[in-house]
Order: sequence, then C-alpha cells, then structure tokens
Amino acid sequence: MTQLLVLCASVSAQPAWVSSGIGDIDAIRRRVAASPTSTAEARERQASLYSWLRLLMHQGAELRAFEAIRRALGANWTEATPRICRTIDEGFQVLERVQASPSWIPEVRGTRPASTPARTDWPLFQGNQAQTGFTRDPGPAAGRLAWRFPIGHTWYARPSIENGRVYAASPGITTILYCLDEKTGKPIWKTRQHNWQIYETPRVSSPVVVLKDELVVRESGSRGETGTARDLVFIDKQTGQVRKEVTIGHLDYRHGYAPVSGNDRYIVYPYGQQYIENVPPLVWNLDTVVCKDPRTGQTLWAFRVGDISGDVVVEDDRVFVATDAGVLYSLNLAGPERIAWQYRAGGPIRGTPRVTPAAVLFGANDGVIHALDRATGRLQWSYRTNAYEERAHQFFSTPEAAAGRVYVGAADQFLYCLDERTGRLVWRHRLSDWIRAKPVVIGGVVYIATLDGTVAALAGEGSAPRELWSRKVTAHQILADLTASATGLLVGASDLFLCSLDPLHGQVRWRHSLLEASSADGERVLADLVAGGADYQSSPTTAAGRVYAGGPNRFVYAVDSETGQEIWRFETSGQVSGTPIVAEGRVYFGQQGGDKNFYAVDAANGRLIWKKPLGWAWVGAGYAKGRLFVGTVEGDIHCVRAADGEILWTRHTTGGVYPSPATDGQTVYTGAWGGHYYALDAETGDIRWAYYLPRGPHPFSQRAVISPDSGAPLLWNGRLIVAVGPAALALDAATGKRLWEYALPPGLGFNVSPATDGERVYVSTKIDINGGNLGARVIALDALTCKLAWEHQPGGGMTAAAVTPSRVCFGSSTDPFFSCVDPKGNGDGTTRLLWRYKTGGIVEESCPAIYGNKVYFLSTHGYLYALE
Repeated sequence: MTQLLVLCASVSAQPAWVSSGIGDIDAIRRRVAASPTSTAEARERQASLYSWLRLLMHQGAELRAFEAIRRALGANWTEATPRICRTIDEGFQVLERVQASPSWIPEVRGTRPASTPARTDWPLFQGNQAQTGFTRDPGPAAGRLAWRFPIGHTWYARPSIENGRVYAASPGITTILYCLDEKTGKPIWKTRQHNWQIYETPRVSSPVVVLKDELVVRESGSRGETGTARDLVFIDKQTGQVRKEVTIGHLDYRHGYAPVSGNDRYIVYPYGQQYIENVPPLVWNLDTVVCKDPRTGQTLWAFRVGDISGDVVVEDDRVFVATDAGVLYSLNLAGPERIAWQYRAGGPIRGTPRVTPAAVLFGANDGVIHALDRATGRLQWSYRTNAYEERAHQFFSTPEAAAGRVYVGAADQFLYCLDERTGRLVWRHRLSDWIRAKPVVIGGVVYIATLDGTVAALAGEGSAPRELWSRKVTAHQILADLTASATGLLVGASDLFLCSLDPLHGQVRWRHSLLEASSADGERVLADLVAGGADYQSSPTTAAGRVYAGGPNRFVYAVDSETGQEIWRFETSGQVSGTPIVAEGRVYFGQQGGDKNFYAVDAANGRLIWKKPLGWAWVGAGYAKGRLFVGTVEGDIHCVRAADGEILWTRHTTGGVYPSPATDGQTVYTGAWGGHYYALDAETGDIRWAYYLPRGPHPFSQRAVISPDSGAPLLWNGRLIVAVGPAALALDAATGKRLWEYALPPGLGFNVSPATDGERVYVSTKIDINGGNLGARVIALDALTCKLAWEHQPGGGMTAAAVTPSRVCFGSSTDPFFSCVDPKGNGDGTTRLLWRYKTGGIVEESCPAIYGNKVYFLSTHGYLYALE
C-alpha cells in the first residue's frame, strides 16, 4: 500500500520535510518547531499530537519509540504543567523522526489453508460455556482475506444546507462540525474539540439546527451524568467557534442518534434518564419532550409521552412527536395547555412524522400510512400496505410530500406514491433493499436511498414511475434522510462519509469523510476516532454454516460463513454490543441505548420468537441446560428460560453487569461494576461466593475503582481466571480463594477476556486505547503457575485471543493488524509469527471466533472480516 509520504522542498541544509498528509496536523507541527509549547497551547497541541499518532498507527507504522512519551503524558488530562509541555514537544520530535524515516510493520502470509477442514460450532462468547476461546478446528493458516461484510454505524445525522453551505456533524474526537462549500465539498471551517480520550469525549451524531446566527448540535457519550456528554452546543455560523454550551442531560452514545429540533424561539429534544454509573444504575429510554429557550438555556417545560424513536418536529407554535406506543402528539409550545391533540395509530410509530401546511403524515409499524389534519388531528385518510417486515424495528421512512403526492419508503423494499388529498395509491416501485432514509423530490424527480448503499432517481409524476438512474454509492447502509437543493443531492452513509451526487446523472461530485483523515490508494486513513465510546464491541459466533454478528448500527446479521453473503438481518432499537449467542435453534441478543427488550429469534430466518424487557444488555448471555444468564446495565443478573423468555430468578448487584457469564451448568460466574466477581447457583441465583477487587485508580480510565468490566471470566480445571486492572487472577471456582496472581508492570492494564488451550492462558494488555493507541501485546502464562511463557507485540489490547492446538489468533486495539502466532513459543520469552494481515481499522472489545479454517472478527474499519 502506498504510504502517505509527501516530500516538500528542503530548506537550505535541512533534511526534506515530510508532510503527514493532513494540513491541520502539519500546521501544528510547524508551530511546535517554531516555539516551545506553552501551558495555554498544551491541550490543543497534545490533541494534535495524538491525531498524528493515530494517522501513523492506521498506516501501520512502528511506534514503540513513542511509548515512553505516552506513559509520561498519562491516560487522562489533568493540567498543563511545564513538564507536560516539554513532554508534548518531545513527542512531536519522536513522531518527526518516525514520519521522516518510518518503519512499516509488514504483512506476513502463512501456508495454504486446509481445503475441507472440520468445522466445530462457536455458538457462545469465546466459543463455549466455559469461555475458553479454544477449538480443535485447524483455524486460518494463510492469513489472507476470504471476504468482508459491511457493518457500519448508526448514522441518522442528516446535514443542513443554507446559502451554498453544508453543515454536517462529525462524531470524532477532534472535530464536531464541518462547514463545507456545497459545490466543491471543501471545508470552509471546522468546529474543534481538543480531546483524545474516547470515553471522556462527547460525540456529536445529531442533525444540525440552523438558527439566524448560530448552529445547534447535541452531544452523546459515556459515563452518564458523571461524564461530559450532556450539552447542546451553540456554534457561530460564520466562524465555527463555540459560543456557549447548555447542559440538558446525558444521552448514551449507543442510542446512535442524538435528536434535536428547533428555531430561534424554541429548542426541543427528547430526553431520558441514563445514569449508568449510579449505584444502582438508572436507565430510561428517551421518553420526555423538553423545550428550552435557546437564548437563555432556560427549560420552558418538559412533558413525558413514552418511548420516542425519531425526531420531534417543531413547526410554528406546535411540536409533533411520535411514540412507540402508537400515539402521535401535537403539543403546544406556549401556554398552559400542553396537548393540542393526540391520535392513536394501530401500531408503534417509530420514526419522524412529516408536517406540511395542511397535514401530518406518518407510517406506523402495522403497515398503515396516515394523514392527519395538522390543526385538529382528525384523520384525513389512511392507506394499508398489507405488508410488514417484523425484523425491522422501523417499517416506514419519513414521508415526503410534493406536487400533490406523498412518497414513503418501507422495509418491504417498496417506495409508495399516494395521492396527497385522498391517500389513493398512484404507484409503488420495488427497489433493491429496505428504505429508511426520507426520499426527496427535485423538479418532479424522486430520489431514494436503500440500506444496501444504492441511490436511485425516479420520474414519478405520471401514473407509473420511470427509473432515470441507479447508483451504488457505498457498501454501507444509508440511514440518514436525504438532503437536497438545486445544486446537489447529499447522502450521508453509515461508513461516515458524506457525498454530493449530481441529481441529473447520479455521479459523485464530491465525497467528504466525517472523521479527520487522509487517504492512500483510495482508502481512508484515519487520524481521528469516533468519540463517546467504542462501537465495535459485539463478538461474532458461528453455527451450522453461518456467522452471527451484532453491530453499532442496531442490527444483528446472519451471514454465510463461506461466502459472506447476508442471509437475514434483525433490527433493534439500540446498539448491539453483546454477543448474539446460538442455542436450541435460536439466536439470543440484547441491546443498549434503546428500549429494554432482549430478543430470541429463529436462527434459520431471523423471525422473532420472543422478546422480554429485561433491561439494557451490553453483554451477551451465558447458556446452559435450557437457561440463559443475562447481565444488564441496570445491575441485574437474570436467569431466563430459553424457550419462552420466562424469568426464573434475578440477582441484583450494585453496578452494571458487563462480563459475559461463564458457567459449568451448576454455577454461573460473572462480575459487576460494584467491584465484585460473583459465583451464583445456576438453579436459584443464590450467591456461593463473591470476590472483591482491590481498591485503587484504574490504569487507563478516569474511573476511580477497578471493577469487572468487559473482560469476561474463563472457567478451566476448577479455576476461574480473570484479567482486570493491573493483574490477572486465578480463583478457586468452588470457593473464590485466590490461587495465583500475575501482576503487570506499571503503566499497563488489563480489561480483556483470557483464553486457554489447557497449557497456557493467553491474555492481552496495552498502555492505552483511549485515544493514544499504543502498547498492545499478547502474553502467554503457564495455566497452573502463571509463569510468563512468552510475549508478542504488536497485538491484543482489549480484544481476546482465539486458540487452536497450533495457532493463537488475535486482533489489536492499537494497530490495524490481525495476527497469528505459535502457541508453544520459542523457549526464550518470544514466539513465532505465523502470519499477519492488515485491515483498515483496529479491533476494540470484539473477540474473534474460529470456525473450520477461518477466523471472524469485527473491525472499526466498518466490516466483519473472514480470514483463512
């Protein structure tokens, strides 16, 4: 791959200066070279330093020379001391040397893969009930790509257009808003946030509200009300500078979208209490409409209506909001009488209504499209499609109305054209996939986007549509509403690109990354990370020739294990962070960020079998003897009958339950943020023992206490092995007594699921993945004594290993490589690299699965990968 080396003219006797490929980074480099960092400049320069570090990391540069700088700067921002300023300058000097003379980590290929390997199901997190991460299948021998399947973000954040400018939100650590020239896509200005810590930095994934002099966006993120992601941000329309921030309350980033609407008199948004770090945690979906004065930030009123999936719509003196209960409200913005009218549909209304001067148009999940009188709420007409896709959480797009017609897309792949006055069907046209984005109309032409990344143009004014063009714009889903003017058609996709299409022929006029990046060989190379928290956390499972994977886009997929072809998809209301497990012919999974449902679907076709409001489930379920063991963000551990979802018992804890439960069928082992690991009787939920982790600061987080987190326990040979904070521990599975402890050197930390082949335990660690991605390595310990057998770098971090008798396979949270090494080691503290494959991103908390001669994993590149 061509690296980003742009040689600039040398000055006198100085060596040639090498551009990073990003002008903003290069500008800071010149300023650092010209003058030492002052305390006033430190935060901006450190943020830029880490952007440069991430850019080099994503290219595959060897960066161990920077590890001492990363340790000296620490994991979290405190204050700009003179020592910190000097260290920042030293960090720039280190990266200057790397940029001028980079050492690129090479890809390495292995041997030919087995042609007809045995295939053993990997149906649970880490493969089995004990979560050992081990299989006797041969695994991938060559380290080459078999296929990749696109899984993007939940990107509903549509841009705004005004006076030749495009305003588009960015979910990045470094940038929250772009102002682009509508014709060229070139940035006019950017709104920056000088941060680098993923979980402590707000994410902006909202629409852009355009006021007279300001723009308004909404934050989401992590840490609940104790975190920083709680504000509306008001931005100067001409300069991009932040004018003020108004605190409105936390929105969990796993909701995926941060709705906000308004004008110069009122800012309105849905809100729900999401205090995941409370003791006990308190979690509600967005269920309350809040109205604020944009000038003062004062709350004018708040009104609870029930779960809200889409935007609230502000028009004149009213706000219109649809609810999951199937009620559409028209609320008065002013005065004491809050409800102007309400209308109950026959199914959930999941989406945003379209408000015209005369009517309110929307579709409900029972397959019926409605038109209501805008003033009174009286039904004008309804149209039943006789279609329903139960695997879609939202069936209809937001309608569009133009020239006496209403256009509505649906999950049955049809675009419906109805007479605006009568609701009579004029025509319907089948497209290539589900339609979620609101269509737009320009000059009598209807433009539609589908979930397979296709945009089509239809001449729709006659009695039948005529396709003018159809273009595959992206491999990823298009969820955000289309936006258009006479200049162009704007399409925002879940790969976090915004592109402008020529309405006449569909050619891409420009494409702009919504994350700070450069490019090489046509591929985006990121200098940024998505803020708020890790998105690619779900781990794939395999069974009966299929791979099952959840995504940040709210979907669970079944994919053919050999070809990567989609078999079915199922949509939830929030991010699927936990592992979709397979048992009894069903797939079980939860979600976080939306409603509280936990799902069981048919493994063959994805059809719903049952759902139960158990709570937000970040983690996948454990399974044994017809029972599921489900941990929730609210701090509950439920035992659920797998056949019908009946709750058999519940154990309450004092913090969110994030480790995937391991079990031997008699006892269930997991942990919670309150600080304890638990052994629970599988039949009754009674506590057999609890082990409390030592108090102390977390090695790479602002959280003050070391607690069980996403790293899951491993059950082997009467031992429960965990890796959290500064040490890996083996506990007696029967008593909870500590048998051994492997302590890391200072500056490293564990938050990982261990794996074992019965001889060695494989764990990984890192300096940090919280924006300054460095230092990941995989460690092999003797399973009985915890003596170090070997260490391999780079690789590992927050992700686990998947192990066969002859291979240890792992991704990396701090570089773009997936690797395979010899489990036995070389006898000198090292091991032999068998192969190494470069992807376009890192592996966060997603853990790989081995099936036959392939390994499957999720990458921040936006793909489920299969390597063989």
